[in-house]
Amino acid sequence: MIYKELPLTMNAKDVAEYLNISLSCAYQVMNSRDFPVIKAGKKLHTIFFQKQQGIYITPAKVPVREWLTEWLHNYAHINVRPSTYISYEGYINNHIIPQIGDLPIQKLTPPVVQNFYNNKFLNGRTDGKGGLSSKTLRNMHNMFHQAMEQAKIN
Repeated sequence: MIYKELPLTMNAKDVAEYLNISLSCAYQVMNSRDFPVIKAGKKLHTIFFQKQQGIYITPAKVPVREWLTEWLHNYAHINVRPSTYISYEGYINNHIIPQIGDLPIQKLTPPVVQNFYNNKFLNGRTDGKGGLSSKTLRNMHNMFHQAMEQAKIN
């Protein structure tokens, strides 16, 4: 892709859409002295090119619940043993969905996820008798990490 194809002026709506921010924030970002024009230029150029070709897909605000269910059935199911699949299903349905399942994936931040793990460590057992073990949390984290990495690819 050649930078010459990038328009000389960028629409704030395109910047807001790409960066997943409000239109007013896009105006602030674009008018900032520190706005990384070159760095953003590559990404915005890709969006511009995809829009011209009619293949651009606006990032969806998919809830964690929806993505994890899709990931479990379409990705994990074919890549893990049946016993691992059952464990993953339990992590998702008993722990992750009840606490952070309604959040859009874009709203997941390290502090949100860390707070989730901290709560599970202190009182995460479904029988109410304390927290989950370090090993269970590590297994849940590894599964969650795989699902989020696949979400980035998709």
